[in-house]
Amino acid sequence: MWINKPFFKYASGIILIILIIFLLGKIDYIYLPIQKIITAMFFPIIVAGLLYYILRPVVNFLTKFIPRTVSIFIVFLVIFGIIGTGSYFGIPVVMDQFQKLSANLPSKVKEFSKESEVMIEQNDFGMVNIKDLKSNSISHFKNHSEKLTENANTLFSATTSFLTVLVITPFYLILFLEGWR
Repeated sequence: MWINKPFFKYASGIILIILIIFLLGKIDYIYLPIQKIITAMFFPIIVAGLLYYILRPVVNFLTKFIPRTVSIFIVFLVIFGIIGTGSYFGIPVVMDQFQKLSANLPSKVKEFSKESEVMIEQNDFGMVNIKDLKSNSISHFKNHSEKLTENANTLFSATTSFLTVLVITPFYLILFLEGWR
């Protein structure tokens, strides 16, 4: 009979599993914590997996001369040394650029607004009023600044998620490098 065929058994099993997952997804107090746990673990594992495949040949090469744990420690020291050196020399340059930007930004904005007023007056054709344009732009910037303060929570959440990935990834990477040869 067709009910006893393997295709029907596998297809009905897959449909039941999909239906159960869908129905569990509708129950927030079951699905949301599982989703948070998977999200918190997924990205560090992916990043650690990519780094594992990049660093595995280096660790395997060093393992020929020194123990595996020491070679992993040396690779991590080199990586953190490169990151530290880049930060030591790169952060002052970036801070200098931000200071120059903050010093020159107000004058550049004034210069741009004067140039735009001249362009509007020259190409006006009686269609654009500068006062209306100013009031519309001020209200537009005010709305965007309010939305920016509303999105501070989202920014904080994204920052903590990034830092979590940054902190957890080395532990997964050590486990991958130490455990799988």
